Amino acid sequence: MPRFSPISRGGLPLLPVAPGIVIIVGIATAVAIGQLGISQLARTSDEASSLRAEVLAAALAARLRSTVPEERAEVLGRAARRSASEILLVEQSATHALEVSNRGYVLETGKVVLTDESSALQTNPDVQKAYLGI
Repeated sequence: MPRFSPISRGGLPLLPVAPGIVIIVGIATAVAIGQLGISQLARTSDEASSLRAEVLAAALAARLRSTVPEERAEVLGRAARRSASEILLVEQSATHALEVSNRGYVLETGKVVLTDESSALQTNPDVQKAYLGI
């Protein structure tokens, strides 16, 4: 009857190294699963945020269409507070936009040429002359 030796011919025995190999493979697998899970979670979170923004915008647009202009500032402020969201308002009337906003951006031919707090823009002589009719 042949006898089996734990030592292979001229090499190291594999049995003592096996737990180390299992641990390394296990750690590598856990890292790979973790990375895939994190990327999927981020993708799902981005999709949910985008959907929430679309629903908020549609609801707000519908509400603003049925609101008289004098009450729109209150509607926008309430929506921003309740949703804990920032709202980007694109408005042709600079006077109205600066009254309802916290911060303003002045665009000329699609480029931002000036940005400041709304109150500062309302008192800026250049803005008053060019956009507010003062």
